[in-house]
Amino acid sequence: MILLSGYYGYGNWGDEAILASLCQQLEALGWSRQDMVVLSGNPSQTKAYHKTKAVGRYDMTAITGLLRRRTPVISGGGSLLQDTTSWRTIPYYLGLLELARLCGCPTVMYAQGVGPIRRRCFQAWSVRAFQGAAACSVRDSDSDDSLVQWGLPAGTALVTADPVYSLVPLQTSQRNRQRLLINLRPLPRDRVDLHGWGANLDRWHHEGWQIGLLPLGPGDSELLRVLTDHRPWLRWEEGADVQELLEIFASYDVTVSMRLHGMIMAAVAGCLPVGGAYDPKVKAAAEQLGSSWVDPANITDLRSLVAQLWQRRSDQGAQLDARVAKLRAKAEHNRNVLEALQRTQT
Repeated sequence: MILLSGYYGYGNWGDEAILASLCQQLEALGWSRQDMVVLSGNPSQTKAYHKTKAVGRYDMTAITGLLRRRTPVISGGGSLLQDTTSWRTIPYYLGLLELARLCGCPTVMYAQGVGPIRRRCFQAWSVRAFQGAAACSVRDSDSDDSLVQWGLPAGTALVTADPVYSLVPLQTSQRNRQRLLINLRPLPRDRVDLHGWGANLDRWHHEGWQIGLLPLGPGDSELLRVLTDHRPWLRWEEGADVQELLEIFASYDVTVSMRLHGMIMAAVAGCLPVGGAYDPKVKAAAEQLGSSWVDPANITDLRSLVAQLWQRRSDQGAQLDARVAKLRAKAEHNRNVLEALQRTQT
């Protein structure tokens, strides 16, 4: 058995895509899906989506039972180690790892996105978690730089890329249908210009664009539904699983997404991404992909950015494909930490 810890089972497709990639890599190394136990906010949903076993992430009876059997623990990936959304986040994930080590379980830090962490006690605790792991990787150099700044010896963590880059869609976008996909996520009212988004949708429609709306996480549907008023020509998109989501992205030419993994999945599917950079990680991903980004509260330049992408779609597409290929190769190195964990079991 192997225990998988992350932000799974909460209706966030980015985290579900991370889990899908992790399960694929474990399967390639010889683990059965029925050997994988996912800590989930919705165990029945996780079992259905990923064909694994699952228990509630706060079911301490089940968790301690597994740890007493010295079950290995994989923590990651995604932005688990940050204290901006809640101070409770880090104690949950690192507390689980402390308990695992007390029970003699090997642990792995998998493709972690580290930071921002403001509290010094959490910074030090994060460093100890990486030092105590059988192997560890981070998804970007900024995460590694933060850990080294806080005291982790340089070279301890393998710098890779987001696991979602390892996913391979069944098809990729043809970039010639003038189809535009939009994802928005909820933020404070002054940070999302809904009137401006609506005006842009109307202009794009008159210019001949076919436009789809795609929710990817909690609250997205409610926000996007506001934009459907008096716009019957908008297409509502929803995926039943990660592969279906990738197929949706592949059926569009350009995606504007406020969610990090909306950008990444679009890029993987060959759809040109534009970031709604409400958070530094979205801006960083856009720059990594060579893509444009806008502030969701100030989208004055968005239509011109999309127009430029459309005019130069062939060249932009070739550049995107080359960058994704490099990031996919880096993401494959996350398998190294899983192989290290596998060696602890032999």
